[in-house]
Amino acid sequence: MLTHDIYCTNQSLEGLSENEMKKACIRLRSCDNGDYKVQNNLIRDLNIQEISDFELANFESRFLELGYKKFDTTKRDFHYSKDGMNSRFEILRVF
Repeated sequence: MLTHDIYCTNQSLEGLSENEMKKACIRLRSCDNGDYKVQNNLIRDLNIQEISDFELANFESRFLELGYKKFDTTKRDFHYSKDGMNSRFEILRVF
């Protein structure tokens, strides 16, 4: 699975752990080049749950105009298991 995450925040992330950073940001997530799902919506009046690739540039521009910073990550997940295992393990390739 290919995952592209875009994080937007108007807060300082200095000194925060990775988990704290994620909680301080609005996340847009696209899996396998699909539409972006809005996750961790920190803006009450933002009634958007999904953004198409076509709408993304306009959405990002509006956030940058409001003083938000943006960073993104792209990763590919590989899931493996063996017979008799109750769970799987995951290897991530981050681009």
